[in-house]
Amino acid sequence: MTRTRLRQRAGRIVAGALALAATATALTAIQVVASAAPAQAASSIGGQITRSEVLARAQYWVDKNVVYGTVYDGTGRVISTQQSSDPGGKQYRTDCSGLVSMAWHLSSSPTTDDFRNSIGSVTDSISADSLKPGDAILSSGHIELFARWKDGADHSKGAFTYSLNGPAFQDWAKGPVPNSHNQVGDISYYDITHNRPLRYKNIVDSPTATRMVTGDYDGDGQTDLALYRRDATNGSAWWVESSNSRESIFSDRHYGGSADIPAPGDYNGDGVADLALYRRDCVNGSAWWILNGRDKTTQIKADFKYGGCADIPAPGDYNGDGVTDLALYRQDCASGSSWSIYDVKNSSAIKSGFKYGGCKDIPAPGDYNGDKWTDLALYRQDCANGSSWSIYNVRLSGAIQSSLKYGGCADIPAPGDYNGNGSTDLALYRQDCTNGSSWSIFDIVTANAVRSGLKYGGCADIPAPGDYNGDGINDLALYRRDCTNGSTWWVLDITDNSQIFADHHWGGCADIPATA
Repeated sequence: MTRTRLRQRAGRIVAGALALAATATALTAIQVVASAAPAQAASSIGGQITRSEVLARAQYWVDKNVVYGTVYDGTGRVISTQQSSDPGGKQYRTDCSGLVSMAWHLSSSPTTDDFRNSIGSVTDSISADSLKPGDAILSSGHIELFARWKDGADHSKGAFTYSLNGPAFQDWAKGPVPNSHNQVGDISYYDITHNRPLRYKNIVDSPTATRMVTGDYDGDGQTDLALYRRDATNGSAWWVESSNSRESIFSDRHYGGSADIPAPGDYNGDGVADLALYRRDCVNGSAWWILNGRDKTTQIKADFKYGGCADIPAPGDYNGDGVTDLALYRQDCASGSSWSIYDVKNSSAIKSGFKYGGCKDIPAPGDYNGDKWTDLALYRQDCANGSSWSIYNVRLSGAIQSSLKYGGCADIPAPGDYNGNGSTDLALYRQDCTNGSSWSIFDIVTANAVRSGLKYGGCADIPAPGDYNGDGINDLALYRRDCTNGSTWWVLDITDNSQIFADHHWGGCADIPATA
């Protein structure tokens, strides 16, 4: 990995940068409004920092569109340099070592020579195979931030990196050359082993939270078949069947009203999905009702007033504590749409009336950067200009994606981790009675399609994705309402294209899937 070879890469090479063609036609930009400026990160300057924060800080420069800003003469001497700020406003030099310095939250911007001379005091040399997210790779004249292995089981396939590069050696005498953007940064295993992997002495592993499995009502690590049956006459009820044992977990468990919206999640952090409902009420005030899913008796929340009479529930773990939070998206074409999020564990607000989104956007929250915090996410259906995604990092108060074109104008968002890399993927289900319904899934971390137009499902099926076999990867799942022949479940394991459930008769013809 020579200095020339590295510098000939694109001007802003980033793990997770995107260059994709959307599945819709005629695509143009949309606008999403955020009301807060980037906030200071959790670490202090020169202090201890987690690996997830290091990557989030690097991504912050990606989202700012920071480009290489150092100019050299023909001998390699710096003629001029530019700087850019981190989330807290501290300035760092905009070159390869400046990016690493900013990501590590150092007190200054060491050069690559400085990094080499400080091995043992600021960093430690490590083996190639021990590289973890947030470590670095140093060559004779360049340094890159390690993001992750392309294949955790086979390092020979190389890795993804964050890297800020400048003009190549042969171009210096002519002055800087234009930088290209939005390429996926990668590095070969050969280049890693023939250079010097480094570990910052103040970096620490990110806290590990218990894996929250969507719709796991018995705590076995698998999503279960779950339905909410609205019934104004006999009383609304929950029905849940174990996807593992195929035995009943809940059977006709009466809890809820005939117009309530199911919003299941783990609201007490015990590893089991709770029965949760959002009751819209313009007269008496909208409220949440949450029943402990483990003991099936204790009320976690009962008639808890929080929200408006047209708000859309969007629960998730928005502060990374392993507990589902109450969350609502308010569509408002007059004053601006907003999010409100309430921490059930600590009885405090995380966000209150936070302006972000359009007046018809569909909330699709998930952990899109793999930091264990749920991100604000919206899907905008647009037949005229092209549908798009916008995603906001609550933890670092910055955009992960803005107006990313991906999807059709009637597609149904069904996000989840479909390749097991720990981050939520963009996913859409397209109902199509003519050509056959299909799934399209895109990994924003690697900028690669997981699936494109995969035919699976009927033209009126309801997507209900989750991990139905406990392998850590989301499965394609659908609930087919059928009042004539009986409603059924269809679940496909996309890792080997095997059917987990096929034409499994379980449910009523008006039931609502309650997996997420």
